[in-house]
Amino acid sequence: ELALSVSVGFKGGRGAIKAFVFVDATEDGILWRQAGAQFGGLSGRKGKQVVAFNHVGSKISETLATSCPSELGITEMVLKPSVWEGEAFLEFTVDSLSPVDSRLKLVTAIEHARNSFDILSGALVTHTGHELMPIDVPWCNYDGEHIHPLMHHLIGAGLWACKDDSARRVANGVVGRLAWGELAGKVASQVADKIKHSDDADKWMERLKNAKPSFQPSQERTDIVIAGGGTAGAIAAIAAGRRNAKVMLLEWGTILGGMGTAGGIHTYYYGVKGGLQDEVDERVDALSKVFAGEKGFVGFHPEAKKFVLTDMAVSAGVELRLRTVVVGALVEPYGDRKRINAVEIVGANGCSTVYAHSFIDCTGDGDLAAIAGAEFVLGREADLMLHAYSQPAGVIDEHGRLSFLNFDAGYVDPTDVVDMTRARRTSIRYYWREKFTCKERLLYIAPLLGVRQGRHIIGDYQLTLFDETVGRKFDDAVSYTWANYDNHSFDYENESYEAIFWTWVLGQWGKPIGCEVPYRCMLPRGIDGLIVACRALSVTVDAHHEFRMMRDMQRLGEVAAIAASIALKKGTTVREVDIGELQSELRRCGLLSDDEVIKCPLSLSLPEQFRRSPDEAIKAPSEELLKECEAAISSEKPEDAFWLLAHNGERAMDILLTALSSQSEKIRFYAASALAMLGYDDGAQELIECVRQRRGMLHRGSKAAPMWLSAILMLGKLKCKAGVKAIIEVLNDKDASLDALIASVRALGRIGDASVCDALLSLAEREDLPIPTQRQLQVSIGMLPPVTEDARWQIDLAIAEALAMLGRPSPQLAMKHINDERAHVRRLALHVLRMCEGVNEHEPKL
Repeated sequence: ELALSVSVGFKGGRGAIKAFVFVDATEDGILWRQAGAQFGGLSGRKGKQVVAFNHVGSKISETLATSCPSELGITEMVLKPSVWEGEAFLEFTVDSLSPVDSRLKLVTAIEHARNSFDILSGALVTHTGHELMPIDVPWCNYDGEHIHPLMHHLIGAGLWACKDDSARRVANGVVGRLAWGELAGKVASQVADKIKHSDDADKWMERLKNAKPSFQPSQERTDIVIAGGGTAGAIAAIAAGRRNAKVMLLEWGTILGGMGTAGGIHTYYYGVKGGLQDEVDERVDALSKVFAGEKGFVGFHPEAKKFVLTDMAVSAGVELRLRTVVVGALVEPYGDRKRINAVEIVGANGCSTVYAHSFIDCTGDGDLAAIAGAEFVLGREADLMLHAYSQPAGVIDEHGRLSFLNFDAGYVDPTDVVDMTRARRTSIRYYWREKFTCKERLLYIAPLLGVRQGRHIIGDYQLTLFDETVGRKFDDAVSYTWANYDNHSFDYENESYEAIFWTWVLGQWGKPIGCEVPYRCMLPRGIDGLIVACRALSVTVDAHHEFRMMRDMQRLGEVAAIAASIALKKGTTVREVDIGELQSELRRCGLLSDDEVIKCPLSLSLPEQFRRSPDEAIKAPSEELLKECEAAISSEKPEDAFWLLAHNGERAMDILLTALSSQSEKIRFYAASALAMLGYDDGAQELIECVRQRRGMLHRGSKAAPMWLSAILMLGKLKCKAGVKAIIEVLNDKDASLDALIASVRALGRIGDASVCDALLSLAEREDLPIPTQRQLQVSIGMLPPVTEDARWQIDLAIAEALAMLGRPSPQLAMKHINDERAHVRRLALHVLRMCEGVNEHEPKL
């Protein structure tokens, strides 16, 4: 028999992989068993959990053992030395390979270890193993080794393929498993070579082309399915379970809690407290003494939160499906919309179709919503780029506390599992050192990549940055959000004009903003039975940068659980839930308040009606508000007034025109930029002078930019041909920065003067460009050198796009980057290529 194709479930979908040879390296021989091999020893297996202690009281040079009372559920406990001074590893055995079972025994094990080993009394628990080490290894009832009994091209890399019992037990360690895997790899290589050079190679290839994997999913039913057990999903599952709903929580990893646990970011940044998360935090704080030792930790202890979330989920009766992903959805007509009735899932035990009353998408990237057919946006408009991702790691800081490193490692498309793999490999390499020391070393590298942005689902309402800046209120408010515009980008020439105006022009990056969150943002447009409760909810790309903090996501999880529980009880869909009833329950749970939780972020007296209906209020702003803005322009902090005036249309014209004649260079620049935002060119000459004179910085900080750089972009927005000469001078400046060059290219493309094409082509051919095309990324926590990425693709593709807009396409500039290893670069290259003439002749090469 032949195994020609393997069906694979992954984040956001499924696929089929075809190959000459397959290697089964799973712990339980999943592929071998599906292909007919008979196994023994699969049940009743035990696992070993590892806990790392630092600041151990004295050095240990040999393994120490202690007895364990039977009521602990632990059969063996030992303490082993580490290569690092002051560190030791506790190992304990549990009667299961379930990460849930071992997690729930963790606190008891640590307390028993501290009582048994005096040197651990003041030690700090820094981290634990993400998986259990199997003590018992199953075996295949077969006399051969490595090669499947029925399929000679299905290779076994698990120890279960070792036929000798004693050899299998001896090899059951890290070194033994590495050696066994290496042997399996050599066998696989030999078999593959034999197949490719055989007389039947052509027949084999033909069969591979036509092969399709087949599987028969089982069917299950529950009340509520929650996809994703991360920041929002764990809270959602606990909240729904406590309301007596039958809940199935699907999580691809083995750890609940998302970025605060598996992601290694064990501290809060902004966000709004309230609801179930407060209970979680209180329990984590109370439990932290078990983990803290004498030195303590930064923020909250991640191991304590892992335990608390797992314990609360199990106590709430939640069915935890770890190592499981959603790969499909059953969507059927429902009135003028569609309704999701079931999901297809894939896990270690195979495939299943799960029917439920309601579904909650807590995947972070809107995976379930996208599978169900929801509309979404992915990336900013100018270059389709997403927010930078990070790769945190645990460390001991200068005070001896458990802390973490957090730096931007690059960019990734979280909807592309191959690109996610590339990003993981790339980010780990940044930690490489020829030699670590006891003081400068890593405790662990977080198993969860720090993805900050993915899809944004288009919902019944799309929250905007302007909503956040005015503290918008909504009749269907279900939560709150509060943070600064925490966009890690430095290339604001590629952001929206609103982002450019807020950050580069007005210098408001660090200003706290926020608003109420309408229920409509959680409901995908045209799809019922589904709530999006994660960073993928319906917000604009600009609004996302403020609305992504852990506290705010945890709130969304509980809101979704309560809404789904009400829908279940009433027999309605989540969209049909009575908003008044939902809000009453949210108030009872501490998620909403009759008091004003979010104050107006702007230092202006915005009337209640303005904050509830800013669109209407802008069309007819009150005289009092306009007078207040006019007075604020003369104050020390006029930025809030200019932000509001830039959204107020004709009624703001007189004030802005007066400001344009101010003696203050700053006020004139603000006024000219605000007029440009409104589409008026009255301040164009002021902007041109900004560029010509290279007027400098108004604000401080890493997100600041000189006035002349912002002015270039505003001239582009106005399509101001009078500004072309000044912009060309920047383009020809050998000392111009990467951001200045891209800003100039984008502005010229939007202005639409075809006479600049030769200048753009000359820029593309400049030999000295590699020097300014190195872009440094942000370091948030820790003394790490910033990651530097080559951004030549940004300038090339910006030029190619501008030339296409000007009617002189240059597809070869896009073709240079069509095979880049980074998905976001390839995606933009393809987008630009399709803008160029003659795209059809290039598409077969993609």
